[in-house]
Amino acid sequence: HYAGPVFYNISNFLEKNKDQLHPDILNVLRDSQSPLMKIMFPPEVEDSTPQRGRTNKPTTNVKRTLGGQFKNQLNDLISTLNSTFPHFVRCMKPNDKKIGNLFTSSRMQDQLRYAGLVEVCRIRKLGYPVRRGFDEFYKRYRCCDLLSPNLDSLIQTLVAKKILITNEFAKGKTRIFLRQLQSVQLELARETALLSVVMIIQKYSRRFIMRRRYKNLLKIINNLSIAITKRTEAGLTNATDMAGELPYGGKHLKIVKEAFSLLLRVREELRIVKLLENAIAYKELNQLNSAIEAHNSMKPPFYTPL
Repeated sequence: HYAGPVFYNISNFLEKNKDQLHPDILNVLRDSQSPLMKIMFPPEVEDSTPQRGRTNKPTTNVKRTLGGQFKNQLNDLISTLNSTFPHFVRCMKPNDKKIGNLFTSSRMQDQLRYAGLVEVCRIRKLGYPVRRGFDEFYKRYRCCDLLSPNLDSLIQTLVAKKILITNEFAKGKTRIFLRQLQSVQLELARETALLSVVMIIQKYSRRFIMRRRYKNLLKIINNLSIAITKRTEAGLTNATDMAGELPYGGKHLKIVKEAFSLLLRVREELRIVKLLENAIAYKELNQLNSAIEAHNSMKPPFYTPL
């Protein structure tokens, strides 16, 4: 862990590992209400593992030493590491003065050599450190040639494009092996290919959106034309409400202006007809004269059977 000479005191090393806590202290710690103490000192479990050189009868009250606890914890750690994909971070000491903003290159070089990283880098350059399964390789780099139907065709295309270089990669039984520089070049080609693919997707997506929008605008204008022809208040109201989705609200279009003007006239005509109907129903002469005057003031005049 430390790049440099380390001194250990081995006096009574084994004796300290065999040290045991007093049973009374263990009982007190196990009875503690602290969650940390309960984790560190769980209830004692009977050990039924047969001991070598003894009978197969289960033994009880086997005291665990510090060395035994350490061994069990180490086994648990190894089991956890084997079930995961760990990534290690190596910490380096930039200088021996314990101050910031000071980088001693010779000190760092010694640490890299002690840690074996220089040798690891040399071995990675000589070998094929990047390894990808056939399916993973095909799915990841298919964007470089979308017309490739299988892995072999994709590899041939990449070689023809000089993205894959002979002797810089190898095809195994289940994996593709790549040198570090070849992997970097392949990733750059993938990023470039993805950029072009994304631009194509964006082009067709925007085209689809604009076509839908254009068809919707044509539908709104067509509804305005139908509403003007039918000349009904409900149809004109719905058509003019939808005209708000047109660019600039459709205020610059002649058909929109005509629809709004016609809507106002239709509402006025309906109001006058309603006045005439009420005047006739209630036989109010003054109200009837007012309705007739309103009818005659309409320009151009409109016909009503009343």
